[in-house]
Amino acid sequence: MKTLSTFIAIPLLLASAYADGTNNAYVQRIQAGRNEKEAAIKSNDGFLSYIGSYRLNEGENRVGSGPVNEIRLPIDSAPAQVGKFILTNGHVTFTSFVPVSVFLNGQAVSTVELTANKSRRSVELSVGRLQLIYRLSADLHHRVFISDPQSPNFANFHGLDWYPIDAGWRIQGRFVPHQSPRSITYENALGGSNLANSPGNVVFSWNGREYRLEAQNENNGLVVVFSDETSGKSTYGGGRTLQVEKGDGDAVILDFNQAVNQPCAVNPYTACSLSPSQNRLAFEVTAGEKIPRIQVERVVAAPKRIQ
Repeated sequence: MKTLSTFIAIPLLLASAYADGTNNAYVQRIQAGRNEKEAAIKSNDGFLSYIGSYRLNEGENRVGSGPVNEIRLPIDSAPAQVGKFILTNGHVTFTSFVPVSVFLNGQAVSTVELTANKSRRSVELSVGRLQLIYRLSADLHHRVFISDPQSPNFANFHGLDWYPIDAGWRIQGRFVPHQSPRSITYENALGGSNLANSPGNVVFSWNGREYRLEAQNENNGLVVVFSDETSGKSTYGGGRTLQVEKGDGDAVILDFNQAVNQPCAVNPYTACSLSPSQNRLAFEVTAGEKIPRIQVERVVAAPKRIQ
């Protein structure tokens, strides 16, 4: 692929390369990704299993099923007192109370520092059927998420929903870097805010008009969080996420068939980023993931556009 200086919405070469047909490799690849996402969500420790999210306060944060705990567990799932998370100047440790058995990687633990390995943003502790997931979340707060394979979310979930795969939504564009590094400030689904580094914009044309989406760095690639005229109607009100495919030089491809919802579309306890104002497209993107078939009760602090 050559570097693009000009581009159009649906190049003829791409249209022929990704011709219609339910059996071609492109359609099969997209469908396989959709199936994998639904399977992951429905797994015992997938996002449907999340039944709580707690922001750690400085000092002790007690865990258990009893009423005195800052982190409350279901009454039938764990002892009244399980242990405590301790946050001290950015360091988080967990201490279990004897004789409760708490496990990390299959090994019983009494006291363990959870922030010792800076490359790991998430650590999972097991107690009974539950997972206590410590994570430095997207809003840069220390949080503990509770995962329960008996979550009522499983019964309320009736599947993901998608637009038909259409190669016409595979659009060529170009990457335009910022002259100096920037950050994107995102509103998040818990009512707070997230920050992400932005190297530049992805620019493309649709129906004769030029659009741009500000991208963020993620997993050694570019990602855009966007919304459009379907948001809050047939698609999730908080917007969708799309991995940008890189070509040669400044060339990129936006394949909106692969636009997906973030976890907050199926669970109210995740602090995922919502589309920023600069990434709200003034046309309908009738491709990718729709509103999932589940009723989600939002936390009180959630932004109105996703409630």
